[in-house]
Order: sequence, then structure tokens, then C-alpha cells
Amino acid sequence: MDENGDHMTDFLLWSDPYVTEEKALNYEAGLSWRGERVSWTLNGYLMEFDGEILPYGRLDDDGRAIRGNADRTLHRGVELGFSARLFRRHTLKLAASRSWDEFDRFIFNEIVDWDTGESAARDYSGNPLALFPDHLLSVSLSSEMGFADTRLRVRSVGKQYLDNTGSEDRVIDAYTVVDFALGLDLGLLKVGSLTSMRLDLRFRNIFDETYATGGYWEWGNYYFPAAGRHMTAGLNYTF
Repeated sequence: MDENGDHMTDFLLWSDPYVTEEKALNYEAGLSWRGERVSWTLNGYLMEFDGEILPYGRLDDDGRAIRGNADRTLHRGVELGFSARLFRRHTLKLAASRSWDEFDRFIFNEIVDWDTGESAARDYSGNPLALFPDHLLSVSLSSEMGFADTRLRVRSVGKQYLDNTGSEDRVIDAYTVVDFALGLDLGLLKVGSLTSMRLDLRFRNIFDETYATGGYWEWGNYYFPAAGRHMTAGLNYTF
């Protein structure tokens, strides 16, 4: 609006939004145990959403995900955390989840003819939600060996749907990647000016797995590819 009549927009007044606020009710229960060398947690949850704001599976003209309200959605899952000190120098950690994310009730009016604006009602009730992986898993083994420390990590991400139709032809396949990190505390070598220097090397996707981290469906499957095998290095010097 032009508040002072200078023919310049002073502010925008928005009304009647297409997307409204969402409401959620969350139930959780869990157990945990901690010992001298081993600890674990186990948690279960149920989330009930009214009007959850979700991607509809396509992009707008600016390349952003089109989002809107769903009638009613359910998120159910279990989460596990585990940590164990193996011997004196090795630590094993695990984080895992299994989830079921679906529409409890949702009638979606999809445009089937962009020239005429004709739409058709699609009943997505019971379908899985787009871009929610059905499982997540991370397992790492960390070791300390004098001036060197290492970490080997395995990450696994479950199948994801590109849109809300539940079609098995519109998915991001599950993938598993392996990373390795090496840290060298050069100061412990006590060699000249190296007394305050640390070198960190990170090798990601060491088996050069081909996978996608995201995507969308727009009259075909489109994916956001992840990087192949790559390495980063960092040198930290304190003075």
C-alpha cells in the first residue's frame, strides 16, 4: 500500500492466505539406561496433525516446493540410541529410527488441465507422505590411538516418495554410504613448530555410491544427486 501518496509501496497487506497454521498433538514414551560402559535409549511416538503443511510434490515457477495444508496426517515411529565403550580406546555409537508417516485423511484437488483450470479430486487417505524416509540409521566406530584418532561411519536412509500418490514408480531409492575421518594431533609428536598443529582429513562416500538426497515429480521423476567420493582437509594451528 502507498501510505503517504509518494507512489512508492510502503507495505504489503496480506489476507485470506491459501496456507493456514497447522496443529499437532504429540504422544511419546521412552526408556533409557546408563551403565559404566554402555548406555541406550528407546523411544516411541505418535504425532497427529490437523492441517500439516506439506510439499505437494511439485515446484513453482521459482523452483521452490509447492506446499499446502493436508486434512489430517499421522506420524508414528520408534527411535533407538546406543553407545558402548569398547576396551579403552574405541567407542561404538548407533542411532536408528523407523517411522510410518501417512495421510489419515486428505482429498487433494489436482489440476489436470492447466489451459482450462479443470481439476479432479484425488483421495490420498492412507498414502505415505512425500519426502519422509521410512528409516534412518547411523553407526560409527571412533578410536583413539596416541596422536591419531579415527571415525568410521555408516549412514543409511530409507526409501522416500517424490509425491503423495504413493506410486512405487515415483520414489527416491534407499541408500547406504560409508564415511571415514582421520585426525592427527601433530603436537604430540613434539617436532619443532608442529607442537600446536592438528590435521583433519575426511573421506566421504568412500565407495562412490550413486544416490539422491531429494527430488520431486513433475510429469517425471527429478532428483537432486549427491556428491560422489570426495575428501576435505583442514589444518588447525594455534599460536
